[in-house]
Amino acid sequence: MIHKTEIVSELGIQELLFPKAVNDALAANDRIKYFFSLIQIAKQHADDPNEMFSNLADDRYASGVEDKRFDTVISESTKIDSNHYYIASFRLILDQIFICFNIMTAPLITKTQKYDIGKDRRIVSVLKDSKFQSSYFNRYETLKKQIRIDENDIVSADSIYIITSGKREKGDSLHLLVMDIHKALNKLQTDISEELIGGASVYGVTEEDKNLVKSFMKGLDETATLKFEHEGLGTTATRSGENLIIQNDIGTTDAHVLVVRVNSITTTLTYTDIHIQRLLFFQSLFERYKIKWNDTISKKISHSTRGGIADEVYHMGIGVYNAKDLTDLNEYLFFLGSRIVFLIDWNRARKRLTRFVKKQDSVKILKWSADNNYGHRAFLRMGGEQLIYNAIEQSTNSAIRYGQQLDEIIGRERTVEFIKFVLEVCSQYLINGKSEYLVRDIVRAKLAGYFHTAEQDFIHVIADHASLLVEIATGVRDALIESIHEGGYEYLRRNLSRARQWETKADDLVNRFRTMAKRSTTASKLFQQILLRADDSADSLEESAFFLTLLQDHDEIQLQILYDLFGGILDTSLHTCREYLKAVENAKHIYRGSSQEEIEDFLQSIDRIIALEHRMDEENRVLIELLVNKIKEFKQFYIFSEIIKNIEEATDSLMKAALTLREYALGNLMVA
Repeated sequence: MIHKTEIVSELGIQELLFPKAVNDALAANDRIKYFFSLIQIAKQHADDPNEMFSNLADDRYASGVEDKRFDTVISESTKIDSNHYYIASFRLILDQIFICFNIMTAPLITKTQKYDIGKDRRIVSVLKDSKFQSSYFNRYETLKKQIRIDENDIVSADSIYIITSGKREKGDSLHLLVMDIHKALNKLQTDISEELIGGASVYGVTEEDKNLVKSFMKGLDETATLKFEHEGLGTTATRSGENLIIQNDIGTTDAHVLVVRVNSITTTLTYTDIHIQRLLFFQSLFERYKIKWNDTISKKISHSTRGGIADEVYHMGIGVYNAKDLTDLNEYLFFLGSRIVFLIDWNRARKRLTRFVKKQDSVKILKWSADNNYGHRAFLRMGGEQLIYNAIEQSTNSAIRYGQQLDEIIGRERTVEFIKFVLEVCSQYLINGKSEYLVRDIVRAKLAGYFHTAEQDFIHVIADHASLLVEIATGVRDALIESIHEGGYEYLRRNLSRARQWETKADDLVNRFRTMAKRSTTASKLFQQILLRADDSADSLEESAFFLTLLQDHDEIQLQILYDLFGGILDTSLHTCREYLKAVENAKHIYRGSSQEEIEDFLQSIDRIIALEHRMDEENRVLIELLVNKIKEFKQFYIFSEIIKNIEEATDSLMKAALTLREYALGNLMVA
């Protein structure tokens, strides 16, 4: 820790002059950025007068600019032609920018005797490293010469670009120069700070300020490890007039800025970001506090293109929190500090997650991860989306195409639950020094369980469908028996109504399955084959019930004769449906590690279905021969033959479904 006494011994009686110059320079940085924003929004309003805009009065006040004349600049500015604008009070604004620039550069001037710090080798080294003397002034003079403005505040779009552009690859600008000087000031501030408080470089603060800085830094430290090797979170604190100013660098992006101003027990948080989603996400982390957020301001950074001037938007949010007392203020600063790490690489993580879930779900997952202090950097360190793709390839026998959303495969709720698990495991295990190989194995095992669960959902639908098959087959057989006992066809007519209801329910299950199975995996294709073949059986059984009712018009046919004819195949059909339902229920428990008894029960059900289908073939041949030899009336022959055909087709479809079910189950036994 660098103590104030060490600085005093090196600098002597004038030691406060230099920190004050740095302090003033940082305050001037706030003002000059306000003026840049003022010009940008004025141009934006001139381009589109109908667009809603802010007059930036709050920004002016927060940056320390007292002149209220600037509040009308935006509303009064207009577009002259394709390359010229009238920016109200532009010459005055430009003068203020130059004044702020001179204040910002004062601490960096290499004439160190002005502050009598020539003996401080550490500070002199910083000044040499800044390369300010040769490069910064040359850039400044070059840029000033390129700005064109007349006495009526008419300025060209090119000049606006020279002042406000933030695109380095498109050329230099005053805005970029100020950014570079600001970085040099931050570095200088760190080296001349009176002391380090919890890792923050501070100077010129009161004892009360130090306690507030400690609270902020304790919160920052609580979650700082979640950034892992990523740069960022450097913090400086100073006093400017009545405000304690705490600034955190977050990451390395120029437009990504967080500044905290504390005045008494009121805190003003200013946050800028090029990603509006991340700004809104950051605001959502403070639900426990009644922060008054202003309307998000979107600003444009102009830059040159081959076609002229183009704009890039960044966004700014300002939140004011009025603490109940000093204790509440410290708790808020602690919480604020602890949330910053969750901004680093946030947009990158969000994009990775949208490979598997919807955009809104990805944001909700990241918020959950931040609320629980897990974060997302560990997930990115483990490879991000590739971690999950590898788990998919290694834990299932499913051929899932790259880029397919996981929620289409295992369902939305399970996918969100799984992604949360991945973020938690990556964070907790890496923080605690666990092996990355272990993390990959755990993620793989967890995903395999979700795939197994999703497949169980499919099997449950197939089982429900199989239950309806048993109901239809039972109804057809029992209706014929009841009709014999009661001596009429009424039960056959009632059964047809019930059969149609059951068949409709079976169709509903098929439609439900199709909604669940919008994917191209091997398993889902097998399930679809099973269900569609079983549904063919349901259709055939319902058709049999219909044809039985047509026999009521043939009075010479006795019901007992009907049962003697069809009773055997109806029994065989019912037994086949029951064995199929049993096989489906057994399939729920067939996977690697299943007992030999469970496997044998399943395979025996499949074997009995095959045997029943063969019996049905033999019975059908006998019936067909009987019809040909005994039935002379065409209508009767047609009805009888349709009943036989449909019952046989129902059994045959179930055998095909059962064989496909066996293929799925035996495949599970081979999955590691």
